[in-house]
Amino acid sequence: MEQQLYTIIQNITPIPLLVDNRFLNGHILTRPSFCLSCQNPSCIDTTKIDKYCPQGCYVSKLDVANENIKIIGILTHESKKIIPLKLRAKYTQKLVKESAIMRWQQNLQQTIQFIQNAIQNQLRYYTEGFHDITPMLSMIIRNAEALIQKAPGNGMSEKFDNSDTILQTLYKSAEMLNKHLDFMNYIVNPLSITYGAKRETSVYKLLDKMCRIFLYKAQQKHIDINLQGSSFQKTRTYDSFAILIFVLLENALKYSYEGQSITIQIKDQEKSSIFLDIMSLGPVVPPEKIEKIFLKHERFIHASQNSDKTQGHGLGLYIADIIAKAHGFKINYKSEQKGQKDNIPFGINHFYMTIPFNSESFPC
Repeated sequence: MEQQLYTIIQNITPIPLLVDNRFLNGHILTRPSFCLSCQNPSCIDTTKIDKYCPQGCYVSKLDVANENIKIIGILTHESKKIIPLKLRAKYTQKLVKESAIMRWQQNLQQTIQFIQNAIQNQLRYYTEGFHDITPMLSMIIRNAEALIQKAPGNGMSEKFDNSDTILQTLYKSAEMLNKHLDFMNYIVNPLSITYGAKRETSVYKLLDKMCRIFLYKAQQKHIDINLQGSSFQKTRTYDSFAILIFVLLENALKYSYEGQSITIQIKDQEKSSIFLDIMSLGPVVPPEKIEKIFLKHERFIHASQNSDKTQGHGLGLYIADIIAKAHGFKINYKSEQKGQKDNIPFGINHFYMTIPFNSESFPC
């Protein structure tokens, strides 16, 4: 969960909660002392909801910003009836009505939703200016491409390599900025991921282009980006598909150790799909965090300590996951642990996926 949201909940909750496996006391009610020693698994598991815990406390789920939060450690007039007689004398917390808890729960949800809407509106205000920048940036990119096309060589890749270094830098910088603006727009309005008609896309050519865009940043960390394999198929994608590739390459570059290589493997699988695997050497995701890496604002501590100077907000993989699902496939993660560096497990990180063809796809 985002630290900002956690702090908001911590400051305004009137009742005890379990948030990200952390207990919070409310400013009206606090947890009974026996909760500290009980630690019953059914209370800690946010996916399991029983109305009362084994000790007789009220338990309920609180849906806030798609996070799993539990109301725990509250003694109600109703729950008192199931408390064993020998334990009742030990319970000193004030009894409340479950109807009052429901009101607190509603107020808490409404308050947080109001705060989130205010933050979202502020983001929209700041990103409105992007609409004025984007056409000018697109003009710079088109003119740079037109100049690159005048260079000797066959095809865009060869012409790019033969172009003036300053022109190459201008083109890569403009494309990098353009992709960041698109990414910000998808954060503010995720529905725009599926805007517009699908277009025929060569995944291999898109990867080749992205590798060139990231070339300068990779050189700064002395990292080689190697595109291996081949793909001779096109598939139909939304414009947002390019941001998925952008995010995964940026993520690999950010968390790779200096002097290492990023390897991208691509191949056609018969006539049904394209297999893509992006591999990099760096801190591996702890097993207990793997299921959460695509959640909004999720960043595990080892990555935070070992990324480059640009600290993220846990939004890249979240947006990439939404884009993948909009195209009918899933991004998968696995790692091959190789050892430890500064007491942090490291190894080869794989972000891999199978991109399906459709009836309208055809060979390049």
